Amino acid sequence: LGIHARCYTGGFKGCSCLAYASSDQNLYSVLQFGGGTLGHPWGYAPRAAANRVALEACVQARNKGRDLAREGNEIIRSACKWSPELAAACEVWKAIKFEFEPVDKLDS
Repeated sequence: LGIHARCYTGGFKGCSCLAYASSDQNLYSVLQFGGGTLGHPWGYAPRAAANRVALEACVQARNKGRDLAREGNEIIRSACKWSPELAAACEVWKAIKFEFEPVDKLDS
């Protein structure tokens, strides 16, 4: 299984990064990184590197049987030891919480 990352500018100053996992000719997943990625303090290439390191760390942890939901923060923080780009991103965003009300609610 290989992890590949591409960065597309799409004609604007920002950059949207796509990462995909594939083996031979089979495509297993596609992930889009936007929003917070665009705010990396070091620019385009470091933001793509940070995304790739974070993705690789999570895939490796999952393959070892770790619980990403419970251990995700620890996994990413550990990967920061090997990636100054990821460490810089983690310093900027320190903590992320998803405490939003759903906007699309099913009718009762």
